[in-house]
Amino acid sequence: MIKSANPQYPIHELFANRWSPRSFSEKELNDEQMNSLFEAARWSYSAFNYQPWTFYYSLKNNSESFNKIVDCLAPPNQAWAKNAAGIVVCLAKKNVDNGTFNNWAQFDLGAAVMSLSLQALSMDIFVHPMAGFSVEKVVEVLNINSEEYNTLVILACGYLGDADKLEEPMKTREISPRTRKSISEFVNKL
Repeated sequence: MIKSANPQYPIHELFANRWSPRSFSEKELNDEQMNSLFEAARWSYSAFNYQPWTFYYSLKNNSESFNKIVDCLAPPNQAWAKNAAGIVVCLAKKNVDNGTFNNWAQFDLGAAVMSLSLQALSMDIFVHPMAGFSVEKVVEVLNINSEEYNTLVILACGYLGDADKLEEPMKTREISPRTRKSISEFVNKL
């Protein structure tokens, strides 16, 4: 089930069809597919071309590392993300090489994640970003230097599955129509 947006103005179908499902099929992903997603992220814009993003990923077929990351998720996310074909931890480097704080690192990582997400959709792969996880557990499991990096989001990746396999309230959220604020609520013409 594709949940296309109902845009007020014309947009490319990749934007209209991009959404964050919780139901994933059992179809696996491979390293080459994941590398295509990371290649799209690689070419995202970033302030001063600094590219402050770092990604750690595991595929479900590597159950030990995959499960270590899933165990870092909040229980409601664990319930469905365990069925994804891949999981990606997304970090932003806090400082540029001279030690100066990079005020744009989080913005740049967000742009890279959107690029990754749209590339995924072009390959019929869906991405669900999650903020519900324990940063402390991720830092410990991946041995991340939290002085150097912000752990900002974890992505569940995979092929679309059957929403009927989800438990409530996730099933209802999965099949509910997509909604967004009207442009007039966030755009101000000067």
